Amino acid sequence: VLTPDTYEAKLELKNYLVYLSVGSAFDPNAYLDKYTLRGEETLLESKLPQNFSLKTKGTVQTQQPGTYVVEYRLTYTDPHPTNPELDKEYVGYSKLIVVVEG
Repeated sequence: VLTPDTYEAKLELKNYLVYLSVGSAFDPNAYLDKYTLRGEETLLESKLPQNFSLKTKGTVQTQQPGTYVVEYRLTYTDPHPTNPELDKEYVGYSKLIVVVEG
């Protein structure tokens, strides 16, 4: 018996709200924490593991005070052993709010 969320992927960030000073450096990948699929966690601290891909949407202008949103989409591709057309993809989403204070 499978619960409805058994195959739901979850992307967690280290923070969801970040305050930066004007002129600070910003790296969206620095906020990745872990990806959970089927109860198994994959830590994302140093670099993306094999079969993972990341897309971010949103720009943070650290020279301009304001509030910015960065959207994350992390995809894990579970390869089929004999047919790449049968690969399965599991996607986790998250958002980070960045406040640049001046």
